[in-house]
Amino acid sequence: GARAEYYRLTGRPREAIADLRTALSLPGANSDTRSAYLWMLVDYGSDTEVAEALRRMQGSGDTSAAMWGPLAAAAMRLHKPVVALGYLRLQSASLSRDPLWLLTYADAQEMAGRGDLAWSIRHKVWLQLARDRNVQGGASGARQSTRAMRGALPAEVVDELRGRRVALST
Repeated sequence: GARAEYYRLTGRPREAIADLRTALSLPGANSDTRSAYLWMLVDYGSDTEVAEALRRMQGSGDTSAAMWGPLAAAAMRLHKPVVALGYLRLQSASLSRDPLWLLTYADAQEMAGRGDLAWSIRHKVWLQLARDRNVQGGASGARQSTRAMRGALPAEVVDELRGRRVALST
């Protein structure tokens, strides 16, 4: 919980993982704890740790929505796109307009050998972002448009989108 988050924020991810692992062994460990643990492993754990946690959590019977994101991320990290797509599809009803979710879905499709579909999804996302930017920024230039875009999306989403690979050319 809170201590693990403190460890993460202070650059001590191994201690955060250990703290969450201990929390999981306690009675009453819930989906939020399992989710936080798996996210930490996806970000900082070894492939072996991620694979073991994914196997264990898939067999746990916890099918709550809180687990879909980290399970999909773990599967993507381990190059298991079909498994990841199963969890991403569960999220689609609530996240199908989220640009980061759509780009992750495109990555999973590409990893699964469906490059044309991945390109189509990415193209749709970037066109939508451009439309949103034009509507919010008006005709007064890119600087104002960028400011509008930053105001429309949380800062971490804008930063994440900046870091995403753009593959729209043929």
